[in-house]
Amino acid sequence: MKILGICATHASKRPSTSMFLLEEALKAAKTKGAETEAIRLSDYTIVPCTGCSTCMMFKPCPLLKDKHDQMKELYGKMKAADAFIFSYPTYALLPPSILINFIDRLSPEEDMSSQYKIYNMDQIPWVKGKFFVHKKVGIISCAAGTGMENAAAVIVPQFRAMRASVVAVASMAMMEYDQGPHIVNSPIHKDIKNADFAIKMAQGVGERVVSGSVVFDETYKYEQNVEAIIELAKSRGMTSLSQGSSI
Repeated sequence: MKILGICATHASKRPSTSMFLLEEALKAAKTKGAETEAIRLSDYTIVPCTGCSTCMMFKPCPLLKDKHDQMKELYGKMKAADAFIFSYPTYALLPPSILINFIDRLSPEEDMSSQYKIYNMDQIPWVKGKFFVHKKVGIISCAAGTGMENAAAVIVPQFRAMRASVVAVASMAMMEYDQGPHIVNSPIHKDIKNADFAIKMAQGVGERVVSGSVVFDETYKYEQNVEAIIELAKSRGMTSLSQGSSI
């Protein structure tokens, strides 16, 4: 398994809390046998989406022709990955705009056949998320103060819509361990290497991304799942599904 760790912080010139936690998660995944790579989105030029809707017609994003745009390079890394871990700070109770822009640009880089009459949830994986279909995702969100849970909650549905299996989410407040100069130069600052609680949470994400099960698998059928549930109920001596809630 190859795991691509993606740090979505705007801080590219100084130490980053989210990058530190991402590296801890990847170390844990590596001990479980995974091959890992870590990147910062801030190291790449991702030209913002212009809303031209070309991708909605399953056509290549015209921004890929921009000589400054490096999204195609990121496409290559995503294609090669079997799973992903995203780590990012919280800005104004939300994920950083650099991550939102990245998701906006998850569009076809080649012509794809258009089969739908009305755009709906079934088309999302192919228009905006084919790099994540049937793959596992782990998420780490942190905040200096608060809002990290919201920053995670608004992203999880994006990956579910793209048929990725979100297998682990860790959100944590890191006020005294924040590596911004406003905290580093204050009396409350503590070395992030001593943030055992956060390191353990990040490591848990890394381990779970390796061991977790894929939910949205191409072989998964709702009807097959129902049959399995009924067989399980029968094996427990239940005559109807309403007789037990432990199924």
